[in-house]
Amino acid sequence: MEYVEFKAEITPLEIGRDILIAELAEIGFESFVENQTGVEAYIQKAEYNEALIKTMGIISNPNFKINYTTKQIAD
Repeated sequence: MEYVEFKAEITPLEIGRDILIAELAEIGFESFVENQTGVEAYIQKAEYNEALIKTMGIISNPNFKINYTTKQIAD
């Protein structure tokens, strides 16, 4: 099974990470790893939709700075 890994750095970290994880869960991400700068999240490739990420409220919120990358990974 193939997955998409979403890696994000976020500022401010604590509240931003919590909001980001909640919003990612709402669009189908199923696994999360918190780190010192943000979060890594995973979703099955078949469920991944880049357009949904761009519509998340936190992405366009001027109170948060989020830099993210995505890549496909094998199970």
